Amino acid sequence: MIMKTSRSVYAWLSALLLLNLHPTMVLAQKSTFLIDEARGNEIQQGSLLVRQGNFTPIDAAFAKKDIEVLWGYFNGSQGSEVYHVFNKVTPAMLARATDNLERYRYRMVIARQEYAGNYLKQIPGHARLIGDLIENSASVVDMNSERCHWFECLSRLASDESIAQLGRFLFDKRNPDKGSKKYYMEPSANEFYAAVWLQTGLGDKSPLGRGDLRYGGDKKLREWWLTSPDAAPYRQGLLASSVTLPPDYPMVPEGAKKTLWSKMTGRVSQTGSGVNGWLLGTALLVLASISIWLAARRRKSA
Repeated sequence: MIMKTSRSVYAWLSALLLLNLHPTMVLAQKSTFLIDEARGNEIQQGSLLVRQGNFTPIDAAFAKKDIEVLWGYFNGSQGSEVYHVFNKVTPAMLARATDNLERYRYRMVIARQEYAGNYLKQIPGHARLIGDLIENSASVVDMNSERCHWFECLSRLASDESIAQLGRFLFDKRNPDKGSKKYYMEPSANEFYAAVWLQTGLGDKSPLGRGDLRYGGDKKLREWWLTSPDAAPYRQGLLASSVTLPPDYPMVPEGAKKTLWSKMTGRVSQTGSGVNGWLLGTALLVLASISIWLAARRRKSA
């Protein structure tokens, strides 16, 4: 599902300078996420210490509340493509390791991810950064592999914010790569990837139980998202963040917050609010008419 790419950061930076764009935090078409060269070098140099068990570079990134660099350490990336290289180590991989050096490397990957991940979870907006990357690329052709990777980033961190951001795309049917010759199989719409990685990220909290998403499970996850009290904190967290939501996102269940949710999606409901507004206006007009009539009668009697 996830395809690795490698591009020269210097070529991209030169192109961006020609376009008079700032090179920091740029999502360009058909590119990975790039940060500026200095911070890319910071990650590369810091990674040498981290691989030796010295996590002070990660401490320094947290002290500066540098979300992008912390994501870089979480993913184990090198250089400036900080969101596209992912060291995946599972307990099964660690158990199968027969070489002491291999076991050490695996343990260091797990320790690094936990260390950087714990810092990320303490910074508000850490998951929204990734969610916005997905949103900004949601209609861009040939970025399917990048979006899949970003969904996985959120799932592996599995913070409350990450779960909320995955729910952000549960109803997103945008699929710019449909029919693309780049893929042997047509990639699914964003809503499918969101469901797959939401299931993984929820773990034991999933209404489907722990395990891979099974056929029809995505429908059950969407129903759970919109109706379950267990999903309410995630829904409300997403609502409070005032993010841009995909087209045709369904109405949030929390009644008093429906108007705000509609405004967030750019679709203010005309049914309930329109009728209620008309009734209120009519009532006020009637009351004003009665007040004028009573005042006129009192003057006439006097």
